[in-house]
Amino acid sequence: MLSEANPKPVGVLAGHRNGITYIDSKGDGRYLITNSKDQTIKLWDMRAFSQKSAVEATKRAVDCQTWDYRWQRVPKKLLEHQNNLHGDTSLMTYYGHTVLQTLIRCHFSPEATTGQQYIYTGCASGRVVMYDVLTGSIQCCQLQV
Repeated sequence: MLSEANPKPVGVLAGHRNGITYIDSKGDGRYLITNSKDQTIKLWDMRAFSQKSAVEATKRAVDCQTWDYRWQRVPKKLLEHQNNLHGDTSLMTYYGHTVLQTLIRCHFSPEATTGQQYIYTGCASGRVVMYDVLTGSIQCCQLQV
């Protein structure tokens, strides 16, 4: 996070095990979501920054990655290792979509029609995956072409 008055980082949100592919703000100045090559989306409260130990744990996890989403499927051990990193301050972690060969985005659903109750993202399987923000339950939609 950057302060506009003093453009130096004022805090860090650490917890993904691989690079971030997209960030979307809820538009309320409080919540944002991040989509990552670690096959998760995380919901963050921008007021709850990570401790230095969490930043270090995240750096170690990213440094340990030996696969590349651009041409390799996610190793099963990564999918099975779905516990949060030490010090992860995210409010929720959503599992169930796959990032492969492209940088997949994530967004909050529209305020006017859903009250931003859902997070939606693409998936390498061709589906649109929708997560309930509060429960993390998945609703998938197969696109018809």
